[in-house]
Amino acid sequence: MMKNERYILVFTALLVMTQPVVTQKLPEGFTRRGDVILPLQREMEIETLRHPDSSALQTRVKQLQGQAGGIVICFQWQNRMADTISHTPQDYAQIFFSTGIYPTGSLNDYFLENSCGSFSIYGDVTQWYTSPYNYNISGQYGWMEQAVQMADPDVDFSQYDSDNDGIVDIAYLLHAGPAGEETMDPNDPWSWAWTGGAGIPTNDGVIIDAYTLQPEEHGDGSIMGIAVTRHESGHILAQFPDLYDYDDKLDTTTYYTPNDWNDHPVQDWCAMGYGGYGLFSYRYGPGPAEHPTHYCGLFKTMVGWNDPIILEQSQPGVTVFSIETHDSASLYKIPINGSEWEYFLVENRHSQHPGLFDHIDSDYSAFFTFFTPGPNPLDSGLIITHVDEAMSNYSYWGFNDGTPSKPHYGGAIEDAGYDPQTPWDSTEYAEFWYPYECQVGAAFSLEDGQISFTPRTTPDTDGYTGYSGIWITNISRSGGVMTFDFYWEGDPPVFAHVFRWPDTIFTGPYGVEALILDTFGIITDSLYYQINNTGFIPVAHDSVEGDTQYWYSIPYTASLGDSIEYYIAATDSAMNRQTSGLYAFRIAETGIEDSYTDIGVDKHFYFYPISPNPAIRQTDIQYNLTKASNASLRIYNSLGVHIKTLTDGYHDAGVHHRYWDGKDKQGRAVASGIYFCRLEVGGRSQVHRLILLK
Repeated sequence: MMKNERYILVFTALLVMTQPVVTQKLPEGFTRRGDVILPLQREMEIETLRHPDSSALQTRVKQLQGQAGGIVICFQWQNRMADTISHTPQDYAQIFFSTGIYPTGSLNDYFLENSCGSFSIYGDVTQWYTSPYNYNISGQYGWMEQAVQMADPDVDFSQYDSDNDGIVDIAYLLHAGPAGEETMDPNDPWSWAWTGGAGIPTNDGVIIDAYTLQPEEHGDGSIMGIAVTRHESGHILAQFPDLYDYDDKLDTTTYYTPNDWNDHPVQDWCAMGYGGYGLFSYRYGPGPAEHPTHYCGLFKTMVGWNDPIILEQSQPGVTVFSIETHDSASLYKIPINGSEWEYFLVENRHSQHPGLFDHIDSDYSAFFTFFTPGPNPLDSGLIITHVDEAMSNYSYWGFNDGTPSKPHYGGAIEDAGYDPQTPWDSTEYAEFWYPYECQVGAAFSLEDGQISFTPRTTPDTDGYTGYSGIWITNISRSGGVMTFDFYWEGDPPVFAHVFRWPDTIFTGPYGVEALILDTFGIITDSLYYQINNTGFIPVAHDSVEGDTQYWYSIPYTASLGDSIEYYIAATDSAMNRQTSGLYAFRIAETGIEDSYTDIGVDKHFYFYPISPNPAIRQTDIQYNLTKASNASLRIYNSLGVHIKTLTDGYHDAGVHHRYWDGKDKQGRAVASGIYFCRLEVGGRSQVHRLILLK
């Protein structure tokens, strides 16, 4: 490739399945942690680099916005030649840097999808350069310097310094042959990322300070895909630490470690997790890897790709969109016991989302087919990560080492059904990983019966410093849009929703259902109703289902023109009293007309039931704002794809109507099916389901 001649960049870097045994001596002043090579002083610098009001994790992780440039140098030896016929620079360019062309997605596609369009990569791939020396694995730490010297006459390295800091954004050495982490051949090099301090000069006024080493091909000779590269790119571009346990406790023959229940604290739910890549996305069948795992919500928020919503008060009906395709309302942060560094992150991972990547879950049984009889569905649902950023201040690159190096992991997935007191009985393959270390069904969802994460469940919501009082309940089915109810223990009773059951003959009595959240326990509750403004009458509940679901009945036979109003009041054992809003309905000739009035509950808005529903061609969507606010009303399909925005902007207080005619934002009629209407006001949101018939 000649200077100033433009091709597409290949980002290829192979990740590490387990910590390799490194026999080659590193240059003086450097150390190696797993697949990361870093200057020795980096760990010692953390305390001086860290601001008193931030963790080392927040200080070291870099923002990724706009574009980054890079160069890939293809490197071979006379006694270890690449397959230059089948593995050309043009092949790698299409796989890793094209946009919307490669069937399973390029590396550029991967970054665009992870960042929801806010970050991409550009660059070039060189020709294959042949070293004048024979291949010798012990010289791997000098290969990049040789390659740069050979490529320098042809390459203008300054093209890849997008921020003009005198350093190439990212560089890759693509070496001939496979990598040792796949072949387990001691003559094949393990892949790694050199995170800084290399200081390799070029003739173009810039240096290469960080780079990766990765293979040309798999062990069977097929071309290398992108799964490994996105992991190593995380190290180089963003300074992400690995999220697997660096220590050497794991037995890589049996994958079992006595007295150490989890060496893979984020399992397979993050590109920086176990082995750094996601086992199934690494090589799921023949050919290049497909659908590799996304970066997790922890890292997406730190690089600026997602702005988490902080839950600071009890809130029913929290809406969570799939994080694979949404950069808002898809990640929630819940502080633990007032800590700035310890918190839960809640994200929706949906294996059937419409994007290209992250369609394989963390179910090892799908890979180790010999121990899982029959099909095993992909796991989708809410992934809840327990984060303690303070662990980054012990040893940044060992953020997730866990005991005995650190008190606990820095980031660990709460395994939805895992119970350390219930060992695997060799019969339930679909629920437990082999053997014992983690569990398949880590995602919380209704279809798996994993609908709560509370102080009373296993796992529980306790923090590392003690009881947290956090309740997440009524988790919905998995999908592009999920919901859950959130409750802080100690808050007064919260009415998640009050619902009047329909009466098709309009005469009554009228059943009312209420979901009341309160961890102290409700000791008294009543429904109050009045007919035609004649005075409210209390009615005790008819029945209670569990701790939260209450049923009432308004014992009245209505006539045409009658108006009925009702509300619910509840008191808990701590003597906190709360009332719901005031609900009303009127018996009209065309049916029952419902309305709602705020009577003191801290509600910013009321989202009326959609009518008609099911809808044919058109439906009326109404909402009432208690004060002037910015509001948006958007339509999504069942996969969480945004279909149309009905309104987005400033609204006066009062009742508003919007009509949806069953068309998308391009004016095309959508298909019959289930859709979601999401109203957001002042950072709060509510979703109604709508059935559209054609």
